[in-house]
Amino acid sequence: MYYVDTSVLIALLVGEPTVDIVSRWMDHHRDERLFISEWTYTEFSSALSVKARVEKISPSLRKLALGGFLQMANNSLEVAPVFSRHFKTAAHLADQMELR
Repeated sequence: MYYVDTSVLIALLVGEPTVDIVSRWMDHHRDERLFISEWTYTEFSSALSVKARVEKISPSLRKLALGGFLQMANNSLEVAPVFSRHFKTAAHLADQMELR
């Protein structure tokens, strides 16, 4: 079981420089349970919108990537609920600069 961060999905579906690494990782774990959170929908849309606004991606790539994400979310990713305690835990982890 793995949690797939939004940045991984962006790299995969937008074709960022790490797309080959991400593709290999996703392929290697294709038989595993892969999770996203409900928050991922917001993060993914937001990241695409920012990239489109600053012209890092075209409107057509934005639309294609969003469609690909929604298809992945519906067909091959499981959605884990997010509770307020998870946000607090995530903030605590993010505050620990020694973690990698």
